[in-house]
Amino acid sequence: MATTEQIRSVVSQIQVPELDRSLSELRMLRDVTADGQTIVVSLELPTPAWPNPDALKELVANKTR
Repeated sequence: MATTEQIRSVVSQIQVPELDRSLSELRMLRDVTADGQTIVVSLELPTPAWPNPDALKELVANKTR
């Protein structure tokens, strides 16, 4: 299994399609934890009205599989 730092590096580079910028650039990545087979990624959306948050969730899930 990848380390927390490796996972954070991969997730931070995910591009947000609506803005064509990475999660890191947008400062949306809050926390990453990895424990055995479980990975938890916490994001902070810039607004509660963020369009299609499920799409971001899917992007992160695909990159961390």
